[in-house]
Amino acid sequence: MPSTYTPGPPPKSLTIANAAGTSTFDGVDAAGMPVRVVFSVIADGQSHPVTGSSFYDTSSVKRVDAYIQIYTLSKSGNVIQRGTIVLSPDARTMTIHGIGVSQLTGQQQSDSVSVYEKQ
Repeated sequence: MPSTYTPGPPPKSLTIANAAGTSTFDGVDAAGMPVRVVFSVIADGQSHPVTGSSFYDTSSVKRVDAYIQIYTLSKSGNVIQRGTIVLSPDARTMTIHGIGVSQLTGQQQSDSVSVYEKQ
């Protein structure tokens, strides 16, 4: 399944590095600007800080099972995006599906599916 971004355009590049309790997204956005967003990933359903994003300042994650997590991104206490993170059984593919407010317009509805392959 390819990545899809509505509305587009997608980032030019994006990689994810996961370490104990953190996920770091590094890349280049659609406008060619560098991106580095760091999430505290603690699957307790509570809000934890996000750095490097002007669109959201906290995230919460709740584990459904060994392969599925539900997340919420918020800005100043207002929910901006909700979605799922699904890891394939072989742990080689991660799919993030999010629905919320467009990061490009700040108003328009967005629906994105991002597929990442382990390198």
